[in-house]
Amino acid sequence: LPTLGGVKEFHIVIYNRWGTLVFETSNSTECWDGYYKGQKADAGNYVYNINIISNCGNFITKGNVLLIR
Repeated sequence: LPTLGGVKEFHIVIYNRWGTLVFETSNSTECWDGYYKGQKADAGNYVYNINIISNCGNFITKGNVLLIR
């Protein structure tokens, strides 16, 4: 994320519609592959929270992602 001016801290979490944590990482190069506990996650809506601390300030975003199988 070079446009953020040097990432110092990165954290992303993804929850299913029941609030179960299905993915979490502090590694900005790691991506969610649509799996949960080694199995394909159910199709549907997932909520994400991304928190980044960079040289340019704090960046926090929340949203939804739709997993289609």
